[in-house]
Amino acid sequence: MNLLRAGFPNGLEINSPDYFALWSFLEAEEFSHRAIATALDFAFDLDYLDVLWFCGQIQDSELCQREIQRIESLLNPHGLKEWRAEEE
Repeated sequence: MNLLRAGFPNGLEINSPDYFALWSFLEAEEFSHRAIATALDFAFDLDYLDVLWFCGQIQDSELCQREIQRIESLLNPHGLKEWRAEEE
């Protein structure tokens, strides 16, 4: 969660471009929808059920891919490579 907080030091609001981008990134990292909701609730004090509801708003796969790359560039300086290594 420290990685997410460091990448978004001003927090994260549901229904913002960063929210949808981060959701797409975590989904691409093979997080389940429930795991994403839990992570965003814990990291940014977002309501778990609201996070799950908004997951249905993400549809454009081409946009998602560009946003995933943008999120990776935000998180790289904060230890994304090491975080991914922990998951293995």
